[in-house]
Amino acid sequence: MTCLYLDWNETVKDAKLINILNLIIAYEDSGPDVIVFQEIENNNVLQQLFNLLEPYGYSDYKLLEGNDYRGIDNAIIFNIQLKILGFITLSLAANLAIKIQDLF
Repeated sequence: MTCLYLDWNETVKDAKLINILNLIIAYEDSGPDVIVFQEIENNNVLQQLFNLLEPYGYSDYKLLEGNDYRGIDNAIIFNIQLKILGFITLSLAANLAIKIQDLF
C-alpha cells in the first residue's frame, strides 16, 4: 500500500489501525456511538478498521467518496442502527453541524 508522497507499508498501516482501535476502545462502555473520519485512504482501509471494531459492538460503516486528488475520502462508523432518509444533520457542537446527504 502506498500513499502519495509517503512511504506507507502494511506494518505502518496496521500500527495506525491498532492505534485508532486502542483509542476508541479505551473508553470502554462510554465510547462513541458514531465515529466520523475526516480523512481515510479508501474502502479497504475502512473495512479493515471496521473489522477490528466490530467485536466491540460497531455495526456498520459507510465510505463517503470525496473528490480529493490524493484519493482521500471521508467515512462514518457507528454502533447504533441509523435509518437515514434523504439526509441527516449531525450536531457536533452548539454552533457546528454537518449535513450528510445520501449515505444510504
